[in-house]
Amino acid sequence: MKTALCETFQELAHFTWKRLGAASATGLPWSEETNTETLLATLAERHSRHVGLRAFTRREEALNGSDWEWWIGSPGAWFGMRVQAKRIHRTNGRFVGIHRQKPRGHTSTQMNTLITRAAKDGLAPVYCFYVHSATWPNNAIWLAQGNKSPRRELAGCLIAHASAVWATRSETLAKVGEVCVPWHYLVCDDSCDDGPAADRIRGLLHGSALAGDRARGLLADPYNEDFPLPLVRQYLPDHVTTALSDPDGAVDDGTESPRQYVQSRGLNGFVVINTSADGVW
Repeated sequence: MKTALCETFQELAHFTWKRLGAASATGLPWSEETNTETLLATLAERHSRHVGLRAFTRREEALNGSDWEWWIGSPGAWFGMRVQAKRIHRTNGRFVGIHRQKPRGHTSTQMNTLITRAAKDGLAPVYCFYVHSATWPNNAIWLAQGNKSPRRELAGCLIAHASAVWATRSETLAKVGEVCVPWHYLVCDDSCDDGPAADRIRGLLHGSALAGDRARGLLADPYNEDFPLPLVRQYLPDHVTTALSDPDGAVDDGTESPRQYVQSRGLNGFVVINTSADGVW
């Protein structure tokens, strides 16, 4: 059954596809940050019972791109991700610098930082790619039960395990797209096997990681240190629930406040999506 949340995710993918196309045609900028903020604001406005959002003022120079901490699931089963957005370059159809870009003053690449910091915090490292392409989907296949989507506009937002992207060693949509899935698969019940949303999302990223292994010509276990996939959690972390109610409040276990948490990790904020019928958390 296609839920309203699922339809919105599909609509926003289509919006992103069209908006990037318009930006390319006119030469106007449309950054990852702008697109991300537009998508999240729309989700929070339309689905206030199902989407919790807490943004924090960014530093003068973002340390790690457009990183957000996402939690998707329902009471009793939650899956956490550290998500970084990257848009396709409008002139050459590449995700320029994705393997070598470094934040100012840092020696480690954004990609390596995304992967290592996510692992440290028990999160899956995930890219969300914003796409428009005249040749898509003719030049690549995303992981969708082995099939292409019937609507190329739904490729406007794609997700992938960051380590699988690393394994492609490529900036091209043709190669990177092979380890991606459409982002609406995160919330659409009919997009893959039945079961709790958190388990399905973990399965999607498992598939992305396996595709990364294939990109390297390996048949390795994606649950190793190269492809960190955290377990589904029964409860949302205290710093997340506190962030939605009191961003400066102390968490129950006495650790960092949500504001301290995001500042120490270079995050922009938190997104919580409850896919259950009742919503809230």
